[in-house]
Amino acid sequence: MSTVMPRACLVVGVVLWPLVFSGWASGADPDDLKAQNQQLQSQNQQLQSQNEQLQTLNKRNQGLLSQNQRLQSTNQMLALQNEQLRAQNQQLQAHVARLQHAIVYTVNSDLLFESGSWEMTDEGKDVIAMLSRKLAPAQEDRLVVSGYTDNVPIGESLRRQGITTNQDLSQKRADAVMEFLISEGVRPDMVTAQGFGDAYPVAPNDSENGRAQNRRVVLTVGGDTAQGSSVPH
Repeated sequence: MSTVMPRACLVVGVVLWPLVFSGWASGADPDDLKAQNQQLQSQNQQLQSQNEQLQTLNKRNQGLLSQNQRLQSTNQMLALQNEQLRAQNQQLQAHVARLQHAIVYTVNSDLLFESGSWEMTDEGKDVIAMLSRKLAPAQEDRLVVSGYTDNVPIGESLRRQGITTNQDLSQKRADAVMEFLISEGVRPDMVTAQGFGDAYPVAPNDSENGRAQNRRVVLTVGGDTAQGSSVPH
């Protein structure tokens, strides 16, 4: 028994030694592994930093895209508004051109009507008849009758007759002048009447003289039917 055991130990020793030697021969240097690990960690940190930068850039790009969309929407709105202003300007220029060729007659309402009434006086009929003799024989242009008042509130007498506003009174007066013009030979299809009440005063309403100037009837020949056709007169 004593001679067998040393041989067995010797055999085991001979077998283990090549295995240990083989592990050292094939294994990497721990310092190299540590250096590689540090290098990988550094690269990973760089990648993380680059990723954060890309995310920041992406957010900026999204913000710029959103801002660009808002700017495009604003530009479209401005373009639409510009087209509308251009159309309005063209209409205004056409309106001014018509007014430049219009003939305007302004008659004080105190001459045409009694105070608080829309019935024409005899003197007022004489004035309108004289104008009719100028307009009716060779009428080619539309005639617009525009009525205006001062800003004095409507009295009880007119209210009892159904006239509750200055606009109502100015319309009644414009209609009365229009009907008289037609009776004097003006073509019915070429004349219209519109009341504007105390709008578009030509003088301040804080004095009797100013209120008298604002009580007027304006006859516009060859002008526009819009309210502005007789405002300056």
